Amino acid sequence: MPARKNTEPLPLQPMPVFNAEARSAKKKEVSKAIDELNARIIQLSPSKDFSDIYLKLISGAEAASNSNNWGEAHRFIREATLLVNRAIECKNNRMLAIKLALTPFVTFALLLLINFLPSIKFFSFLEKLFTPEYVPYLWTGALGGTTIAFWGIVKHTILLDFDDQFTLWYWFKPPLGAIFGLFSVIMVKAGLLSLQMGNANSAEVNTLPLHVIAFLAGFSERFFIRLIDRVMTALFGGEGESQQSVSADAGFQPTRNPLPSATSELSVTDIVPKSELAGETVQITNLKGNGFQKGAVVELAHGEERFPAENVNVEDATKISCLIKLPGKQQKWDIVVTNPDNEEAVCREVFETL
Repeated sequence: MPARKNTEPLPLQPMPVFNAEARSAKKKEVSKAIDELNARIIQLSPSKDFSDIYLKLISGAEAASNSNNWGEAHRFIREATLLVNRAIECKNNRMLAIKLALTPFVTFALLLLINFLPSIKFFSFLEKLFTPEYVPYLWTGALGGTTIAFWGIVKHTILLDFDDQFTLWYWFKPPLGAIFGLFSVIMVKAGLLSLQMGNANSAEVNTLPLHVIAFLAGFSERFFIRLIDRVMTALFGGEGESQQSVSADAGFQPTRNPLPSATSELSVTDIVPKSELAGETVQITNLKGNGFQKGAVVELAHGEERFPAENVNVEDATKISCLIKLPGKQQKWDIVVTNPDNEEAVCREVFETL
């Protein structure tokens, strides 16, 4: 019986309700909510990074409570509750993460079949489709896709923010990596991309650069898209994207964020936090995207309803912080960003009022 209990999923932490009116009662509510969250944290065995974020929220709630700033204290506790619940969901999805870590072997099994089937007479036509010259790059691209999938599973499991909504991504990343790797090499061999292949006076061709290209294309779809962009620019003309942001777009750690530019493609990709109680004022600490310009307008939207944000601060081309007074109804909302040149980008149903 105890063993069965250990396999049961952890229940989520209920969102606290604050309805006291007296100052002493309000302080007790805040202290009780903090104690309940601390008790749940013990069950999670969090990493140092997670603990630092959690303790910062709890410290903020305690400081706001001591200053009788109850609205701010309640906001910190709700954010901490959402953080804890995300960690609980991650713990509950631990077995899913292990299963996803095994899925790349399906891709490798298919690649083994591709190597083996052409030797069978009935499948001999596959030899023309998958020539021995290109099959190794399928393996290298799949290895790149597998590497980033493994890295993502390990990283997000440790940080307690593993999200099961990305299950399909983990499933298809290795086979997509194989495809991306193969076509990257085809583009190089077709002369659409220039690559130093070794000593021109040597009869031996160095294929290692091709394997590097295949691995990177499998590892980062953004790297592959950049290659496609370069090929399309070479074939059909026009100006390619700024080389300044290549490292960031290619999936590597950028050395610095690009400055706001009117030529950057405007997009909105994510928001932190993702939810808050209806009727409250929420501090958006990180509205993520690209192409943000100074003077951009941020709005919470649903259909024809639009609620503009206040204190909008465009920190750089990829990050905005602001305040939003939330309407008093429970609903999922779009986030709309409009640059001064009237270019507009929307991220659908990314924020929720509880």
